[in-house]
Amino acid sequence: MDQPSWRRFAEHQPPADLDDWSRRNLDKLAELESTWTDHAAGETLLHTDLRPDNMLLRPDGAIAVLDWAWPCRGAAWIDLVALSPAIAAHGIDTDRLLATHPVTSDIDPVAVSAFLCALAGYWAAKSREPAPPRSPSLRRYQARSARVTTDWLGRRLRW
Repeated sequence: MDQPSWRRFAEHQPPADLDDWSRRNLDKLAELESTWTDHAAGETLLHTDLRPDNMLLRPDGAIAVLDWAWPCRGAAWIDLVALSPAIAAHGIDTDRLLATHPVTSDIDPVAVSAFLCALAGYWAAKSREPAPPRSPSLRRYQARSARVTTDWLGRRLRW
């Protein structure tokens, strides 16, 4: 992810259309965001951009993961948590999913919240940039993901 987005919003003028909860909690979001890398270390190969349009359901029922533009190594739970906002957007209880899934059930909830915070900040910042010519719908996807993730984060943190 780029430089910390919530910190940048807190230190400079936040976007005029930033939601009220984020605006009220910018300093706390910036602090939480600053801790995500402490929790993300690991040796698992990560896709880091899992979303429905980067997956293909094959005729045998297996899922092929496409578009490996940002592979890296990190904690095994990162990809599932990064996919969770897309899952939440379809009405699935992501907190229950993460609490029961083998890859995330033993992960400290603070680690998950810190990563979600960084992800929401990244999407909030990126969604306000001009759309890349070859991906005109990317910014709408990022704006929707930022909203879903920020709303979920607010429920998790109860700030």
